[in-house]
Amino acid sequence: MKRIFSKKYILPLLLMLTLPVFLNDTAAAKDKTKEREIKIFKDSRISEVTEFDVDISTGERVKKSVSVFDKNGLKKEVSEFKTTGALEKRVEYTYETDSNELTCKDYNIDGLLLSSRESHYNNKDKKLSKEAFFNAKNVLLKVRTYTYDEKQNPVEHRMLDKDGKLMMKTANSFNEEGFKTGTSLYGADEKLTAKWEYKYDENKNLTEAVSYDKDNKMTGKWVYEYDKKKLLTSLTGFNSKNAATLSKKYEYERFKIEPKPDAGPREVMTFRSHAEASAMRSETGEDISPQNFIASAEYGTPDELAQKLEAGKFDINYQSESGWTALIAASFFGNADAVEFLLSRGANMNLKDTNGKTALDHARMSQHKQVIKLLTGGGGK
Repeated sequence: MKRIFSKKYILPLLLMLTLPVFLNDTAAAKDKTKEREIKIFKDSRISEVTEFDVDISTGERVKKSVSVFDKNGLKKEVSEFKTTGALEKRVEYTYETDSNELTCKDYNIDGLLLSSRESHYNNKDKKLSKEAFFNAKNVLLKVRTYTYDEKQNPVEHRMLDKDGKLMMKTANSFNEEGFKTGTSLYGADEKLTAKWEYKYDENKNLTEAVSYDKDNKMTGKWVYEYDKKKLLTSLTGFNSKNAATLSKKYEYERFKIEPKPDAGPREVMTFRSHAEASAMRSETGEDISPQNFIASAEYGTPDELAQKLEAGKFDINYQSESGWTALIAASFFGNADAVEFLLSRGANMNLKDTNGKTALDHARMSQHKQVIKLLTGGGGK
């Protein structure tokens, strides 16, 4: 792939990659943004994320990395790839039982250790106190120490060499909710070298990160885009002239839900094979059966559900053999947008499955607060 930034912007871009984006976290310290991302990954049952570098001029995608997550939303492993598609290295993470990161280790394609990082925490409040960085021979290279404010925000960290001399310092500012609003970077002489400003939308998604040099001139920025599940879908890098020069895309895989004894129909839990078995097909070959409509309520958007409903010409309150409707399925899986759409189209929230449970019962069992508000008339936004 062609070079996308001049040497002048290499350092700012490398620093950008330390922003609180799940694929590029370089520190184990948690702030509200990182905690929120972990929760979103857990709630969305994310098992794997693939990151692509996208050529701005051609749109060509090249796989950059694949990150694997556990069911608690914690990153367990990352495989990084060369532009040729060949594996370049692997990164493995371990955690304490309370989700605090313990180790981060880099391995080459032959499984040999390249470098590692160890995290150490305070005994009292379990806040990250320092990180130690080692080379392939387990020789200490540097240490990063952390300082917190009275609200337990990581307001400063210092990178020290093996002899304890300052290499660089980072100072962070936070808003009242604990979300990072700014970062200032200092060199070994503690003079300002660069800084960042962060912006968020009404859903508390990080939408923009702008970098400035020591003279307050903009050197670049990242712009973040998300889907309705608050999952990052794209990241675009801009230079100092506000021209897009770099783009990344993200795709997600999810854990399959293990059915509970009273959860509902098996066909929803394994909807892909079941829907195919009884499929009605449109002229384009799309499955437009009512069974598939129910299954699609798990992740489907309102537009997708509307298209299936129009193409299939079936009752929105169609019930499967186990009594599930699309509204019950959407409520069980916490798809609030689908619930709102189905209610607007006249879906009956009082229908019960064969276990005697309504959509509201399933939403309450699954603790989907936004869906509960919609079903009880409280609004979901």
